[in-house]
Amino acid sequence: MGGHDFDLEAAAVERTAAALTPEPIQEHYVVVGGRRFPPKQLFSAVTGLDRADFTTHQARRVWRRLGFGVHRRSTPNPSLVATDHSRGPRGGAEAALLAPFAGKWIAQRGDEVLVAEDDPRRVVEGMDEAPIRCLVDSGSVNTLLPAWVADLAGVALDHAEPRPLGVGGNVVHASFVDIQLTLGDHSWEAAVGFCENWPYGWGLLGQHAFFRYFVVTMRAADWELEVEPA
Repeated sequence: MGGHDFDLEAAAVERTAAALTPEPIQEHYVVVGGRRFPPKQLFSAVTGLDRADFTTHQARRVWRRLGFGVHRRSTPNPSLVATDHSRGPRGGAEAALLAPFAGKWIAQRGDEVLVAEDDPRRVVEGMDEAPIRCLVDSGSVNTLLPAWVADLAGVALDHAEPRPLGVGGNVVHASFVDIQLTLGDHSWEAAVGFCENWPYGWGLLGQHAFFRYFVVTMRAADWELEVEPA
């Protein structure tokens, strides 16, 4: 590349990345050592090449061949303005934003979809925090999350016996584990069910592990939810 031959190894790239401060992400990024780097920044640091001597596409191709996760941010749509609250949160603007990503797992910041992937593990790769949206459901007995959340959070499910539960017309198999939960400044310990075959893009907050610990006020007309420790 750039008139030079390079013999790159993943371990050497990881060592270089560990000493490098990531620059702001514009569009493309590569995940190395749990952090996100612009592909050209990292490639220049590893090879010593001037960034003008190669393209982002070339750098992305090298990182992919070495087994690193390569991703692309979406472009925010400034035309999404909330005007009609009867259409849902933000006047339907959020629904319009997410419509092109139906069936995908996404990472979202405000009115911007940062990443959209088929595998949720690739979405949260490299993030220090990875919030997952949850449905607050007073009619649900249990609090449930997809099993990949336990995997990424380091929650062991080896000794938990999966049991079948009906959720929204689907049958899921939940492994319940007592874990530490935090909401704002309030922390508590409760049993959460992690489901291998979870078919939804959100978690479920039910009576156990959530409602019993809080006073929850729902104002549907204003699309507002107020939660206070019980």
